[in-house]
Amino acid sequence: MANKYYDGNNGSDSNDGSTPALAKLTRNAAVSASNAGDKIIAVNGIQIAPGGYANYNDDRIESAQDYRKAIIQPKSASNGGSETNYVGRIPSGRLAANNPVIIENRVFDGINEVASAFQLDDQSQTIVTEIRGCEFKNSNSYGFVCFDKAGVLDLINCKISGPKPSAAYLGFTGSLSSRADQTIKFQGLECEVDPITASTAILSISQVATPANALDLHVTGMSGSFNVSNNASLTVLNLISKDKINIQGCKLNITGDETEQNSIGIRAFGKGSGYETSDVDISNNTVYFSSGVGYAISYGDSTADSHIAGGSVSGNTVVGKYYPGSQTPHNYAMGQGTVGNLTGNISVDGYVGYLISKTDSCNVVGNLAYDCYGPNFYIKGTTLCEVKDNIAVVSSKYTQHERAIISVTEQGGVDTAGANIKQNYVVVEDVSKIHSLAQITDANQICAFERNTYIIPDTVDLSTAQLFSYQSFSPTDTLAQWNDRSEVTNDVIVQLPLSEVKNIIASYTPSGIDIPRAVTYISSQTTAATSSVFTLQPGESVEIFSTPRLGDDEFILAEVLGSSGTYNSLGILIDQRFTSNVLRNKKTYPRSFRLSKTVTQSPVRIESN
Repeated sequence: MANKYYDGNNGSDSNDGSTPALAKLTRNAAVSASNAGDKIIAVNGIQIAPGGYANYNDDRIESAQDYRKAIIQPKSASNGGSETNYVGRIPSGRLAANNPVIIENRVFDGINEVASAFQLDDQSQTIVTEIRGCEFKNSNSYGFVCFDKAGVLDLINCKISGPKPSAAYLGFTGSLSSRADQTIKFQGLECEVDPITASTAILSISQVATPANALDLHVTGMSGSFNVSNNASLTVLNLISKDKINIQGCKLNITGDETEQNSIGIRAFGKGSGYETSDVDISNNTVYFSSGVGYAISYGDSTADSHIAGGSVSGNTVVGKYYPGSQTPHNYAMGQGTVGNLTGNISVDGYVGYLISKTDSCNVVGNLAYDCYGPNFYIKGTTLCEVKDNIAVVSSKYTQHERAIISVTEQGGVDTAGANIKQNYVVVEDVSKIHSLAQITDANQICAFERNTYIIPDTVDLSTAQLFSYQSFSPTDTLAQWNDRSEVTNDVIVQLPLSEVKNIIASYTPSGIDIPRAVTYISSQTTAATSSVFTLQPGESVEIFSTPRLGDDEFILAEVLGSSGTYNSLGILIDQRFTSNVLRNKKTYPRSFRLSKTVTQSPVRIESN
């Protein structure tokens, strides 16, 4: 295999193209001087496609001199041309005999003047396409769009960036797999997108409506931070197929400012009635979910038929956020009509730890809910589910909202027809800050509680304390009364000194993850921002934290409201030397403060305990 270089800025077609210094002037000249299977290398710098866009139909490996240093741009208006469709394109007519098509390490920059940074056309033969290490940015309709209806598409360590295109960052035909079996893989997709202020999906793939062929979908190692606001809805990852759906090892950070309409991190569906999938694997993902509405990880939909006949959600971690108002974000959901297993996951903060909603059959086993401030395990309208050997830990960090730690109720008028809740382990630091330990909201909910253990401090009088809610939305029962109910068998409360309860809670604190503190002044972001105003009483102090540590020339300022009605700077509170500092009101009267952060290289959150 030979290498042929081209450089639209300094090359010459009289050169032999063997080195960057001897590069051809145009890609076409480099192709003409090469053979099928050779590598065509774009020299570093901006390379304007002389024909309007780069058309990859020559059975060559397309590469760059250095990783993402060759930037391919269209010959559009700003570049002296009239191209409005693409930067790069794989046209129809590629031959299966020349598989795979390989394009690597280039940046496709639409400079906001063409519809798509890259387009894969529908093919007449079944081809294998590998796009490796490329970046797609600054296009009007799609960053990358695929119209092929068969074959293998493998995007490895690619990146999307820049402002939101009008359609989607990553787009796919609605006729996937209609011509033949198809496999689509995203490995290591990096997302560095602008703040989301209009509704969009980052990666949404759906099979043809009545599929006769297979569509296997694999997304591994996807990463990115997403800030959503302005009444926008954001879905990061949405996969729909009757066949294999694998979502593994992704790390997503979703942050709303409480003006967002809805947020979803990861969601999977079967294609439809008669086209159910029984092969869903959502595993080992991490989602930081600081949005007031939506779902971090959703196995189907909580209130619509999800067409999943088998699969699992396992080994994932979701870190939510506490909202003192009416927001009810859900960390996990097992949706309507689903069959599957929810095992070995971690759920931190968030209103709902695990929602089991109208499932056909669901096993919820061995999961940890840590400091969820609503129902940790929320069972709603299930046909059948087993909630067994899980752990719920509730410290005194938050006051629990509205529902018990384990709650059974209806969903949209559909009653729970079967739920077995047994051998779960609940630890509570302060019973005055919870709604209740367990709950059955009314007589229509068919369920069984058996041998669940609740650890609480030894200062609680079990003979009088109403710690359970039976056929009510308020606490009604002592432990003895709860165990006398026909749905309950041998639930147990173990009382320990508060210090021992705290030690147990500490032992279950998830390690290796970034758990938000109780109060967030500025949500995780790279942009400069100013917090809402907060008041400190005379002599009151608060320790302010920056998470993670700030870099050079990055800092947090503190300001105080002066008598003139303007805010006056108190100077730098935190910079790269420290991760925290104490802000104190030294006056004899209440004072209003606010915090502001500079632009930061990494997303930074400002918070306090």
